[in-house]
Amino acid sequence: MKFRISTLIFSIFIISVGIYSCSKEDGKEPNPGKGDGIAATITANIADKVITKAHDGEWDENDAIGLVMLTHNGTEIVNNVFNYHYYNASSGGFEPREQNKTIYFPQDGSMVSFRAYYPYDTRLGTDMKIPVSVLNQTTLPQIDLMSADHVTGFSKKDPVVHLTFHHRLSKLIFKLNIQDGQPSFPLESLTLTMRGMKTTGVYDLLNEKLIPNDNSVGDITVPLRGTAAEREAIVMPRTAGNGISFLFKNANGNEFIANLSDTMSLNSGYQYTFNINLKGTEASISAIVGPWIDGPAVNYDALEISTPADSCVIVDPGDRMNVYLEGNSGFGILDTFTYNQDGKWYPKMPVYWENISQNPARMRASMVKSPALNNTQMQEILVADEISVPRNTGANFMLKRAVTKAVVKLESNTFTAQQLADAIITFPNYLIGGVEENGLFIPGQNRGNILIDRTDPENGIAVFQPQIISSRAIVATITINNRTYTAYAGDYGMPFNAGEASLLVININEEVVGISAKVIDWVDLPASYFDVFEVGTQPDASIGVNSGNQMNVYLQSNNDFNLLRTFTYSSQGRWFTDPTLYWEDIPADPAVLRASIIAAPALNTSQLPDILIANQLSLPRYDAANFVLNHAASKVMVRLVSGTYATNELTNASIILPNYKTGGAESKGVFVPGQSTGDILVDRTDPENSTALIQPQTIAAGSPIMKITINGTDYIVNANTSGQQFKAGEATLIIVTVNKEGVGFSARVVDWVNEGPINMTAVTVGTPVSGGVGVIDGEKMSVYTDNGTGRPLFATYTYSLGANQWTTTDAAYWESLNDPTTFYASILRQAKYNTTQLDDYLIAAPVQVAASNGVNFTLSHPAAKIVVQLVSSDSSFNATELAQMNMILPNYATGATYNNGVFTSGTGAGNVTVAKGVVTGGNSAIAIVQPQTIGANTTIISVTSPTTGRVYNATLTNPITFKAGVSTVLRVDMKKTLGSMSANVVDWIDGDIISMVPVAIRVTGTLDNSSDFFRNKTVRIYKFGADFQSLAYTYLPGTTGYAWTGAPIYWDDQQSQQLSVTSVYYPFEPLIPNVTASTYSFPWNLPRVQSQGYAAYDLLTSHLTLTSPQYVNFVFNHPLSKVRVELSSMEFTPSELAGATVRLNDFIMDGSIIVGTGAASASGTPASIVPNTDVDGSRYSALVMPQTINASGIVTITLKEYPNTPFTGTISSPLKFVAGKETVIKVNLKKTGIQMSAKLQDWTDGETGNIIIQ
Repeated sequence: MKFRISTLIFSIFIISVGIYSCSKEDGKEPNPGKGDGIAATITANIADKVITKAHDGEWDENDAIGLVMLTHNGTEIVNNVFNYHYYNASSGGFEPREQNKTIYFPQDGSMVSFRAYYPYDTRLGTDMKIPVSVLNQTTLPQIDLMSADHVTGFSKKDPVVHLTFHHRLSKLIFKLNIQDGQPSFPLESLTLTMRGMKTTGVYDLLNEKLIPNDNSVGDITVPLRGTAAEREAIVMPRTAGNGISFLFKNANGNEFIANLSDTMSLNSGYQYTFNINLKGTEASISAIVGPWIDGPAVNYDALEISTPADSCVIVDPGDRMNVYLEGNSGFGILDTFTYNQDGKWYPKMPVYWENISQNPARMRASMVKSPALNNTQMQEILVADEISVPRNTGANFMLKRAVTKAVVKLESNTFTAQQLADAIITFPNYLIGGVEENGLFIPGQNRGNILIDRTDPENGIAVFQPQIISSRAIVATITINNRTYTAYAGDYGMPFNAGEASLLVININEEVVGISAKVIDWVDLPASYFDVFEVGTQPDASIGVNSGNQMNVYLQSNNDFNLLRTFTYSSQGRWFTDPTLYWEDIPADPAVLRASIIAAPALNTSQLPDILIANQLSLPRYDAANFVLNHAASKVMVRLVSGTYATNELTNASIILPNYKTGGAESKGVFVPGQSTGDILVDRTDPENSTALIQPQTIAAGSPIMKITINGTDYIVNANTSGQQFKAGEATLIIVTVNKEGVGFSARVVDWVNEGPINMTAVTVGTPVSGGVGVIDGEKMSVYTDNGTGRPLFATYTYSLGANQWTTTDAAYWESLNDPTTFYASILRQAKYNTTQLDDYLIAAPVQVAASNGVNFTLSHPAAKIVVQLVSSDSSFNATELAQMNMILPNYATGATYNNGVFTSGTGAGNVTVAKGVVTGGNSAIAIVQPQTIGANTTIISVTSPTTGRVYNATLTNPITFKAGVSTVLRVDMKKTLGSMSANVVDWIDGDIISMVPVAIRVTGTLDNSSDFFRNKTVRIYKFGADFQSLAYTYLPGTTGYAWTGAPIYWDDQQSQQLSVTSVYYPFEPLIPNVTASTYSFPWNLPRVQSQGYAAYDLLTSHLTLTSPQYVNFVFNHPLSKVRVELSSMEFTPSELAGATVRLNDFIMDGSIIVGTGAASASGTPASIVPNTDVDGSRYSALVMPQTINASGIVTITLKEYPNTPFTGTISSPLKFVAGKETVIKVNLKKTGIQMSAKLQDWTDGETGNIIIQ
């Protein structure tokens, strides 16, 4: 519980004047959300306007905005609140268009920020960009793009979100005037077209940036609306430049063109008034003083735009403006102009362009709008930006306030209105002395006090030069009744900007001063208010506080405590007292305070009420007081269970706490224990949790804790040997098992402080606090008894963690047992991981118990646990390889059994498989074995790589013992060249550290001798798998003959169960392809003309798959096929056959070599082949891809003597051309036709080379 006295806290906030007057006017509370959610309350204004319409600065009913809720830093969308559709409701404020899209704040209280825009557009993209187009000017609000300032710092604690919208486009107003001497025609007949303007773009809502489309320049038609003499348009902002014109055309087709000055820019959020005249020749000067957000007005003479005097809507008749002209020695006064009632400016003497030599003329202007309110303040000085005026055009000045204004409003809950009106307000040590000089404002550098003008007591005013008050510096002093109060700036300081009017709301309450601030017109921040005296409870207090609770607060005086006030807790979550308590009412400094609450009345006359007592506090004056209240009483909760009594019998039982200390009470904020004794009746309104509130006390060992009466029979529950403590603020749950033959008892503390269970039962079981093993919720324990003939199962008990008790559905009564009885117990903690291991049982030591007493077991592991961890300190094995290793414990003692609560070791022996991945974490390889000792120099563990088949055996030079209940960690360091092992004991009992050296296998090798065919030749060997290698081996002469040289392949490096290698001999070096791990094949295309030979394409391949370390013998084969044509004839002479032209038809010559097998595969379009002619001229040979030919005309022969009579050999059935085989086509030519036969034979020209890798 928290008790706070607010002291001097100062904050300054900046808002617009309009917002200050209406932001809270509807009096709405934040809308409640679903569950505990809080809905955002959305209010909005446009720049310096009060809530109402859009394109002219006000909101209309049903105007719609889009909202996005972001994180506090504005980077991520919160709760999927993206482009939510809110509209201006008739009741005021904005409401969601769809109720299922109401904005709710995060329930964790985190702060958020908002982005908002108008008008609502479903096309808002996820990149936070809005399409913009000004082509259609029919309905201006639909194109009047506005976005709100990025506001942040809101949460469910501050749910009112106020948005200040700004116009992001430019507004143009055209005022038409047909002067004397010009043709007269109705103004409504004029049409207006704007030329040369960009018409489309996008608005980046996240970065608050308008991005026009440079390619969208076009004409914009402005329709007639309102009066005939005016037109309005909303356009894209633009920088100064040429190319913009306004075309007016009447019904007769006459055109009037006004060109926008190339020095004129159109700025975002500005309104520009263009006065269109048909004539004007002399130099004329007019000016407009715009409101905080209006843009400049522009005048044109003749066919250009000019500004008549009636456009100066804020200037009053009689106002004087100094105009300065740049000459050779700088700027000097040109003349002073006075504003007349006819809306025009008049100089003292006429000013003509003929008298101004400069072209263009550079000019400035200034005005004193109003005098200083007192001699500490400044005049209201206005200055215009320097402009360049072309000859015979109008000079248009946009005057801006060079000074700043502050409006100060005093509020108080304690001072009277007259006291506030008489207060003296000063801005101390501010910068002063600013002056206007030749149209420029020169800030002063001196400092002094500024006295606030109090002519209007409700709104004190000061006009002074712009400046920034630094963080936590003094903003103002307020003197009331000769006492001075000081208001400070916040952490970010207080800016007073030129042209801005800041509203400062200062709340003064006796000794507590709160300050808030708002800047009117453009900037909007919420005001802040502070209370005088507040009592609260800390969020992390021990108990909750309910609405209506009353808390007595006591104050120490003269070494005694007396009631200071009684505070009541409201439904709004605040403490209040009536009348309001001020620090001035508390004379002590520091103030020593106490507090107490009666949270609930006593359940009956024998019990205590629920008294809450706070810690005593010593508070310096004006410091915050926070009370943390705790229960002074102790709570006893009783739950009755029984296996023999019915539920209604237990419900009707009475429970007494006999001879307890009573009489305790609260007195002046402290709890005073009573000294009397008596019986306390336990309240049984809730039979499951019967309750008594008592004063804290201890029941001695063996003394009665309670008396239970069921059907006239009394049951007494006595304290155990440690006694029973009932402590303040603790709720002790006592579970009493009442059976007709005895009473079982257990107890635990719940709610605030937990204590271990206390068990006193007939036939119930529990685990003592000192037990060696924790019990898991839902775990089952089998209990056995020794009846002299064995250990039969007595009952199966299930543990409930929530109730902290064992229960059974079996009939378990003392009447069926001997007195005393020996009990055995076991729990199956973990079933065996595999058939070679043991179950992980917990076994209890036998316990002999006399009748009607409780049974407590201490259970432990009779087996031993072995945890295996594989590491590789030199990284020769990676984590994946280590995780894949298989592990066995060879020739371990096996055969242990569990029988009715007794563990017996086995006498057998066998391999135990270590289970992998059975639990998470580093110790994930586990074996449960019977306790045993492994002798010195005996294999402790064998580790096998599943990818290579390597076996690593670990031995120890000393024996190692695996003990019951002990978890031993074997840490094996795996290295390809050397392995080492260490072990330590963890978990239950600390053990020894064991070092082990496993046997690692590393094989190196060379290439064996091969036939003479490979001398000085190179072959390529491709080793496949995750560790792909491309190796070159060359058969070179050495000291003892030829030998293969190249990088060795190590069997230890194989990452698969098989070694898959392909060797390729390339007869022509430039044809060797690039083979990588991802290469499954490479192209091998044969030439169509082989008349010059084909040896360069006759590659050899060999593929082997090996499963264990052995010699590698590559047997090379031809992956291609060979075809040979033999000519013979009984009718043509040899000379006629000599020089014949042979063509092989419809053969596929392109394809690829499959790297994984060394085989060739044909692909592509069939073609004709020119084969190679053998020496005798009668045989023609060619290499082809393995394939089957279905064509009928497979060979064509043209004899030299008969060039016009080719012979074609056909086949009647498909003919296969097999890899490594030579197909011989025998052709017998006859003068009447051709006979052809074919046969398949082994390739004869080629040798077999043997490569051996060890």
